[in-house]
Amino acid sequence: MRIRVSGEYGFILMSLAAIGIFYGLMSWLIESVLLMNVPDEEKDDHILSKLLLWFTLFLLVADVLLVILPVFGIELLPFTLLDLIKLL
Repeated sequence: MRIRVSGEYGFILMSLAAIGIFYGLMSWLIESVLLMNVPDEEKDDHILSKLLLWFTLFLLVADVLLVILPVFGIELLPFTLLDLIKLL
């Protein structure tokens, strides 16, 4: 089964997928490589885990403001990522 999404809705899907891939890779890197010697109870409370969570939430909010809302016609900011892509 194939799902084809193109145009602006495809851009929304790809931006969310990129954030998900970023979070997955960084989560694996932090938990498996950088926090290898830290006990499991302390991994969730470690500063790197919290920074990853907050950075990912920042990316999601930026994605909503710069991509998702403008696609549906709600522009809260004077610029969008879609405008930048049209210039390129």
